[in-house]
Amino acid sequence: AATLAEMDSSAVALDALLAEEELREGMLRGTTRVVFELSIADRVRETNTLEDSLDRNRSMIDEAAGAVLPQHLELAWEGAARCQRELGNPDEALGLLREAATVWEDTRNAPRDPEWREQRGSTGRLIYSQLAALMMVDSAGDAFDAVQPFKARTLAERIDGHETAADHSVMTLESLQNEILTEDEVFLDAYLGPGESILFVVARDQCLATAWPGERALAKRLRLYHEMLATPPRGPRHEGSRKAVEAAGVRLSEDLLGDVAEMLRTKGRVILAPDGELNLIPLAVPDHEAIWTRVPSATILGVLRSRPDRSGSGRILAAAAATTPDGRPLPGAVREVEYIARRFRQVD
Repeated sequence: AATLAEMDSSAVALDALLAEEELREGMLRGTTRVVFELSIADRVRETNTLEDSLDRNRSMIDEAAGAVLPQHLELAWEGAARCQRELGNPDEALGLLREAATVWEDTRNAPRDPEWREQRGSTGRLIYSQLAALMMVDSAGDAFDAVQPFKARTLAERIDGHETAADHSVMTLESLQNEILTEDEVFLDAYLGPGESILFVVARDQCLATAWPGERALAKRLRLYHEMLATPPRGPRHEGSRKAVEAAGVRLSEDLLGDVAEMLRTKGRVILAPDGELNLIPLAVPDHEAIWTRVPSATILGVLRSRPDRSGSGRILAAAAATTPDGRPLPGAVREVEYIARRFRQVD
């Protein structure tokens, strides 16, 4: 059914699921029933029967909560929220998404299985991209604070494991503006979601948010530009092709950063926290020279900036033995240390 839906055959997928539901009436229990009903709810929503989909998601909220199935409870809250958005009820949708985010953030002692972690990340994208889109209408700053736990928690789970990730502090807009950024810096925080993506632009005195297309539409264009950069045309006969690649990069940057370019042009350093396929490409503001750096998230930027300044306090010692204990030569080890010494001789 999911495959048919991805092929824009939601109606066919729904017919197949409803036929299966009738065949298995009274036979499905627990997790299997919740997963099956949530799949039907999604297909019903995709065929624009929104009230029916909303009722099915609400029913699964109760069942998933009763069966202590947090991951499915998140999906039920999120599914109900999407129905409310499409019904034109943003306030109701916002409340449901906040419930989903609370469940997502509170989940502990879960498997370390990579497949589970990937699915958890996908659910988080569904929840937090919509949460940001709704909240940024009234306050970009509140939206920024609301979505920080997603990226910070996801990265912490990869680094430290799930059990301790929830104990990590999360960057806030107030701290970022007052304690981390300098007057000449601007921070870009990207969140790519299935239906919509959001870019936050933070300087010491303001916070803006701009909407981007969904992840699938963006990824296709980003990958195409990445392939153009990976195989650049060479030689004088390909001057026109090189200019076409450059023009494609300018258009992409204008489309992604055009709404905030004026603010970016006032800063000498741009710090980017990319997301998804955005990691594949360089970004720049046309006709503006600035230093661009990348960090995984606002929280990690704060951790790096809060460390004591050790500049000029010492040197790094790189040493290598020319032979093994039994006298065999190690020319590779020696060459590596010699290369490091040459490469970083003028680096403070």
